[in-house]
Amino acid sequence: MMKAEGLMFHLPQILVRAPQVRRCVVVLVALAATGSFYFKHRVAPLQEVLVTDTVALLSRSIARPAHVTPALPGSFADGVLPHWAGLGDAQRQMGELSHADWLLGMAVLSGEQPYPRLPAGFKSILRKSRPAVEGLLRATRASSTQPPNCLWEDSLRKNPCLRVYPRIYFGAHLGLLDARRLLSEGNVDAALEEGMDVLALSRDLAHFGVVGDLLGIRLSRWAFRLCAQALDAASPMAKSYAVHQFQLIEAGTPSMATVMKRERLFRQLGLFAKTLSPTQRKRLPKSMQETLARGGHSFLEDQALRFVWPSAEAGFREVQAAVALPAQERDQRLRHPWPGLGTLERAAWNYLGGATYDSLWDFQSYDVRHRCAAMRLSVLRAAALVDLSQAQEGRWPASVALNGAPGQIERPQISLHIEGDTTWVRGPTLTKDERRECEIEPAVLLHRDEAL
Repeated sequence: MMKAEGLMFHLPQILVRAPQVRRCVVVLVALAATGSFYFKHRVAPLQEVLVTDTVALLSRSIARPAHVTPALPGSFADGVLPHWAGLGDAQRQMGELSHADWLLGMAVLSGEQPYPRLPAGFKSILRKSRPAVEGLLRATRASSTQPPNCLWEDSLRKNPCLRVYPRIYFGAHLGLLDARRLLSEGNVDAALEEGMDVLALSRDLAHFGVVGDLLGIRLSRWAFRLCAQALDAASPMAKSYAVHQFQLIEAGTPSMATVMKRERLFRQLGLFAKTLSPTQRKRLPKSMQETLARGGHSFLEDQALRFVWPSAEAGFREVQAAVALPAQERDQRLRHPWPGLGTLERAAWNYLGGATYDSLWDFQSYDVRHRCAAMRLSVLRAAALVDLSQAQEGRWPASVALNGAPGQIERPQISLHIEGDTTWVRGPTLTKDERRECEIEPAVLLHRDEAL
């Protein structure tokens, strides 16, 4: 209202005196005030839920079974924060590597090249950052998980996750390279242990929303290859323990519905937290208040955000409902999970950034990747069981059956393909689209131990 009155004061005097212009200005100001009042009260319940859910999730750790016994005290965040500076140094040094060295290092990490070919620059970083990398992997052994507070602060920035996730992600790269070193030196059980920690890190990242889960899925692909290779040559005791560990990691990995619940909170913090009132902001951690205070926005942006928030909320709830369905029904629902937009809503989303609305709902391919990661864990568990059976009985079992982990919608479908002294342990047959999204087929090749 004050802005409109100030504008009237600066209009040319001849226009202010014109009765028709005065009436138009009054009507426009009245409409703006009415719309602002309506939008404010329209999103009031959503604002309250956003603040309440944020405070609740920040105030407690997320319960999930640890993959080691006994579990370490505290949470993932408690374990990783003392090594935050060291992980940052490692990330910076890895960014200074040449492109050729980086490509060769990634080939070693994925198992396509032997460890002795790892560039000297990588080996130097690995040597210097070993305490930080070990601290990161040990943090996954905590009795609970919780995202570091800086991750929440990052979600309020224009380009979220640019500061926090790379430290964890590249730290895990170094952990996998160290496991490759152990494998090349014949220390197979220790390599399997480190690979297991990386799988557990992927599990914890999934608790932090879609971005964390996608990075964890990428890490789990490389950890899968490492664990599959190490498992085949590991000691019987290590294989037996691995069966238990794989099952615990499966049980601690959140379902897609749980990931989407956290993602809804992260996305809405990033998009709509700037509309919170001063009273609501005071209930957030101080660091988040300071981040919000530094990011100003215009009156029009504020009204547009309030206008589109209900459509975003409806879309998120639809996705949460869709991912709880069996695969065939889920795929269909995820193709068009968002509610239809009216002309004004579409215009408001375009004003806020063009493709912002549509980018909220690109979850179908992600859902396939999430299911592939779960399949790979199931295949590793089945492979460990098959290998143990062969070691104890001297022959490959005819079949293997797994119980589904808690939260899994479908029971894992595992098949064996026996060829003389080797056997393939495979997950279900993938479609062409699923193969493209999975990139690495969930299958493990096992060799008969001739020493038995």
